[in-house]
Amino acid sequence: SQDAMGTREDEVFLIVTADDFGMTPERDRGIIQAKKKGILTNTSLLVNGSTAREAVEEAKQCGLSVGLHLNLTEGPPISDAASVPSLLGVGPKWWPRRGEKAEPSSEELQFLGKEGIRQALKDGKLSMSEAAVEVRAQLEAFREMTGSFPTYIDGHQH
Repeated sequence: SQDAMGTREDEVFLIVTADDFGMTPERDRGIIQAKKKGILTNTSLLVNGSTAREAVEEAKQCGLSVGLHLNLTEGPPISDAASVPSLLGVGPKWWPRRGEKAEPSSEELQFLGKEGIRQALKDGKLSMSEAAVEVRAQLEAFREMTGSFPTYIDGHQH
């Protein structure tokens, strides 16, 4: 028998999603290769990643479905740093832009990291309204990069 969508009850669908799309050129290449080999069905985009815009274009070229990999733990924020200070700290720049070499001494305002955000939450120092600002900024950045809002959202390190 079939359900309302015409799917047989005994059919099983496997969805394989790769996350961290848009983080680095090397990771993006691996994800695109996996899609072309029929291994992947979806990928989740880090809109604050160094290669996010290029990754979206590559996904469009090979028909790879892209969702939002919401990130409040690593890299720079999408929103203005002044609007989300409780989410940020200064640390080494670890996501160089395409064609840019990361210098070990260079630093930037970035998210607190997985453990740092947990500690800030535990200590009552994390502003939920600031987190909401960043979530909205990432949703809007995704829409701007892809032309639509995400069909799904998952989380980076949480």
